[in-house]
Amino acid sequence: MEGSSGIAGASGLVPPRPVRGFRGVAIVVVAAVLLSAGGALFYVLRPSGQPVATLPPGSPPDVGNTTPREIRKLSEGQAILDVPLMTFYSAPALNVRGFGTSAELSMSSSSAGPSSSFTFVWDQVTGTNLPVRFSFDPGPPHPYFAKGPPDGFVYLPAGECIADCLRTGWGDATQRVGAKLAYFVIWRMDYSVHEMQAMRNHVNESWLQVNFSFSPRVEGTEGLPAPNVTSPSSGDLTPVGGPISLHYGRGLPWQYNVSIHQFAGPDRAFLHSVPPVDLDAGPIGHLTAVLTASFSWGPAEDDLLGLSGSDGVNVTLQFYLDARFGALLVRYLD
Repeated sequence: MEGSSGIAGASGLVPPRPVRGFRGVAIVVVAAVLLSAGGALFYVLRPSGQPVATLPPGSPPDVGNTTPREIRKLSEGQAILDVPLMTFYSAPALNVRGFGTSAELSMSSSSAGPSSSFTFVWDQVTGTNLPVRFSFDPGPPHPYFAKGPPDGFVYLPAGECIADCLRTGWGDATQRVGAKLAYFVIWRMDYSVHEMQAMRNHVNESWLQVNFSFSPRVEGTEGLPAPNVTSPSSGDLTPVGGPISLHYGRGLPWQYNVSIHQFAGPDRAFLHSVPPVDLDAGPIGHLTAVLTASFSWGPAEDDLLGLSGSDGVNVTLQFYLDARFGALLVRYLD
């Protein structure tokens, strides 16, 4: 029959249900869903348990780390550092007519290649049972200092070659017989000491942090012994190469020049340290730390040593490295 529908049953046709019957079913279904969600929510946040935190899929695991925070600032101060960077030596006197010698140290920076550099690290800290970390602040753009390894920094003696610079250099030389010289810098270090704390893998860690920076430099050369560097002892000298014999007859002028790069082995790192530096740590007392420099010879620097005479020579030379700095020197074997 048009306009009616029904389901055949034992007692005939059943009249269609009113529209409100479907609404009632929807209400029952929604109530069931809410009851189920409410039951799950109660299960998660039930009074007898702890709230369960879930991370979105793909989130990194919680490793229990927090950002370091300052507990208190302990002190601030200044220290003057007199730092020898390199030694260099001319030849000792030789009993020949017209004898002369020269020694030349050079360092450079290039915009297209390597630059001379010294890497410094603070270590051997005393005065506290807490770990001590050093944090270098280069401050405004500075052509001589740069960030380096942890607890350290890098110093560029010829400066950083930037902007329109292609190459910049520093050098010093002497023709004085038997000269023993040190190239040095004097820095004023500004520092502050802070007590720090952070959580690492759910464990609280505490340490002292020394923030430091340097004022404009003073540099120069002076004779040995000098502040924080002595003349080399026999134990400081490492022979390089074999003996070299010079034989020129009477009346013959002669000249012999060498570079540090002519010898095998000088490309290793040379280490030297300044005496412990005292740092005021306020209520904790005083800290001391040793500043150690590391240097390796490369194409951006050189150490040249020359000998000459005007009337023959008969001598055997042995070259050495100053094992503290890497500088070249010569001694006579006969």
